[in-house]
Parts: sequence; C-alpha cells; structure tokens
Amino acid sequence: MQYLTRKITTSAMFIALGVLVPLVFHGLGMGSILLPMFWPVAMGAFFLPFGYALAVGLLTPVLSTLFTGMPPISPPILHVIMIELAALSVTIVILKKTKLGVFWILLFALLVSRTFQMIAIYFLLPLFGLPQFLTFAAVLKGGPGIVIMLIMIPFFMHRLKDAEIFTFHPLSRS
Repeated sequence: MQYLTRKITTSAMFIALGVLVPLVFHGLGMGSILLPMFWPVAMGAFFLPFGYALAVGLLTPVLSTLFTGMPPISPPILHVIMIELAALSVTIVILKKTKLGVFWILLFALLVSRTFQMIAIYFLLPLFGLPQFLTFAAVLKGGPGIVIMLIMIPFFMHRLKDAEIFTFHPLSRS
C-alpha cells in the first residue's frame, strides 16, 4: 500500500507542478516559448512507472485547462499538447531502462514528442481552417525551451535522484 501511495502522491505532485509552473512562466510572458508544462511532466517520467507517467502526461494539460484556462481547448492546442506530453512521458519511461544518460533520453524523447506534435498539428489544422505551414512554426517556437530543458533537467535530475521521496521501495504491495 505504501508503494502505491508514493506513486500516486508523486504523480499528483508532478501534475500540480505542471499546472503551477506554467502560470509563473506565462506571467513573465515566456510560456509557449519555454514549454513550462513539459518540465514537470518530463521529470515525473524519470521517477514514475509507465502507467503513472502516461497519466501525468495526459492529465496535466487537461487539469491545467480546467483550473487556469491554459492551454486553451480550441483551436486544438489542448489535444496536441496531450498527445505531445504522452509521447514525451512514454518515451522517457521506455528509454530510462537503457544505459543512456538523462541528457540523451531527454533529447530523444523531445524529438519523438515534437514529431508527434508535428503530425497532430498537420492533421488537425485543416479541420479548423488553418494553413498547414503553421506546423513548422509551432515546432520551432519551442526551440529555446528545448535547449534550456536539455541543460536544466539533467542538472535537476542529478540533484534529485537520491531524494527519498522519489525512491520507490515496494515494502508492501497490498
């Protein structure tokens, strides 16, 4: 039971950070450029098992929309971010089983995530009467955030990897 409680609590913490951190970034006018929702979701995926990491990736943008109005539901920004964060989470969880370091796992996961974003945007834009050339503009807009994440998240992960709150020991699985 303690094992399950820790996973749920840790997931809730990363979801809460995924709702709160964007408020700070957007308040400073740097929201969509620095990808603030991606940071807690990516870090959560390093600490959580598959199902929980996927839930964090899917629920964070939905709860953020419900509580803060960001990301907006229409045009399909919310849906694209859900797809993108789910891809990010799943890729990190799969790759963390390899011998790759945090930087390389994050880099590959961000590339996969942005690929899913491009595909989703490419097919969703025409449904809303928007031109498909905006696909590449949307992907490039987050470039500064990706660069900063590739520097900062490995730093944070190094600092947090041994924190007791993130070590899951299945003392009791009942």
